[in-house]
Amino acid sequence: MKIPSGETVQRVLIQAKEENYYELFLLEFATGLRLRELAALQWDDLNLTTGELRIDKQASIVGSEVVICEPKTKAAVCTMILPPSVRRVLAEYKTKVDSRWMFPSPKKEDLPMRPSSPHKRLHRILDYAGCERVRFHGPCHTFATNA
Repeated sequence: MKIPSGETVQRVLIQAKEENYYELFLLEFATGLRLRELAALQWDDLNLTTGELRIDKQASIVGSEVVICEPKTKAAVCTMILPPSVRRVLAEYKTKVDSRWMFPSPKKEDLPMRPSSPHKRLHRILDYAGCERVRFHGPCHTFATNA
């Protein structure tokens, strides 16, 4: 699997701002969360003062609905501390989001986004940024490589 370079990450984040996906990809590159975990995040999972982000659920698709459930393994449940720079970005982003979901559905803000949405958007962003396509799990590997 191809791991995005530092330059690719920067280009993706610059283009993600144009696509209104900056905060999602910034959080992904900073934490290595999986798509299902990102989609399930609620503002109550984040303490902006301490930077603690609680990961204890994931989003799945059942039929045509997004359903929030427990992670498949207990190892997926964790709390991580976000860097101050990411906290600042998320604090500002929160003022613009009128939803309990950190990344709500673009169609209904009272629902979480579909876990597949960032994957599709990443390919578009990579194309516009002039970068080689990578699978979405690539950012997880970028985090693990840089951690």
